[in-house]
Amino acid sequence: MIRLRGARGALIRLLRACALAALLLAVTAAPAAAHTGGGPEASNYQTRVLSVTPPTPGLDVRVVEAGERLELTNRTGRELLVLGYQGEPYLRVTPDAVFENRRSPSTYLNRSVTATATIAADADPKAVPVWRRIGSRPVVAFHWHQSHWMGLQAPPQVQADRGRVHLVAPRWTVQLRQGEQAITVAGDLRWVPGPALWPWLTLAVVLALAALLASRSERWWRPVLAGGLVLLIAIDVLNTAGLWLGLRSGVLVRITGVVMQAAGWVAGAIAVRLLLRRRSLENALFLTLFAAAMVSVVGGIADLTVLSRSQLVSVLPAVLVRALVAAKVGLGLGLALAALVRLRRLGRDAVAAGAAAQAEGPGGPSPPAEAPAGSGG
Repeated sequence: MIRLRGARGALIRLLRACALAALLLAVTAAPAAAHTGGGPEASNYQTRVLSVTPPTPGLDVRVVEAGERLELTNRTGRELLVLGYQGEPYLRVTPDAVFENRRSPSTYLNRSVTATATIAADADPKAVPVWRRIGSRPVVAFHWHQSHWMGLQAPPQVQADRGRVHLVAPRWTVQLRQGEQAITVAGDLRWVPGPALWPWLTLAVVLALAALLASRSERWWRPVLAGGLVLLIAIDVLNTAGLWLGLRSGVLVRITGVVMQAAGWVAGAIAVRLLLRRRSLENALFLTLFAAAMVSVVGGIADLTVLSRSQLVSVLPAVLVRALVAAKVGLGLGLALAALVRLRRLGRDAVAAGAAAQAEGPGGPSPPAEAPAGSGG
């Protein structure tokens, strides 16, 4: 029991020490550090698959990760080849596995969204394929540079009017082969403007003020903070789950993307326990601050792009994703400010108590003055 208490105390001290570091990270974190872990981000470029010619039962190609990847599912019962940019065998999708050709230049070009990856010295589109197994299902998601916008600046027509839908690339294609049968997947790329930003920012501000004002009650501030943390964590878990399920990247990208959020969840859970039990309130407030900073600022502000963009990575409905992000930013900031206010009050109370103790002196309170002689009855 003593060991468990010691371990819990050490964890609380560690998370409390991390609170200040979280604030520094929150201030300096850039939107590029979104909790996708360096993965795909929201965009206004919409990639569409329009046709598969000839129609092939069991073959499905769809857009995933906000247009950064195409996902091909082969349930035809026969092997299917995806051809690279130079017509070479690039991917081989069998009924029970996926292989990539290590001699294909496309294998290396498609490892980077911007096609800046280094191509292996022995890559040769005319060489005999060297296949490496990369999956155990007949499903593969891959970059295809022709199907998404790669420019550093928006196209001229978009720059002229960002509020309208524009056809950026009228036609892109991916060539497949099944036996002697050639198959063409065709689509287009459009600019689709996102929704207005102000309604979601208004929601965030309202929630922040509500959390801050509700926590001012001397009677209810503990359950208000505890309930706010529970709601904040639930919102972030749901948002992260939708994002996780929308990704087709490797496991490492997914794990690194959720680590910081999980640290906030753990800190928040401990803070809720301390708040409801009215124990170690200073630690509870530090952990509340830490959790709110990690969830709302480090994670939430990095996700603000979803509020004004049309193409999202999450599997959840776009309106729900935007509501979740606005809610966690607003609620988290409100809880963080409330925790700071309470910490300041605790500090003032501690100073006042120390001053009172010094005034009383080491021997306790001063005895009452003796009555003057002759004043008795």
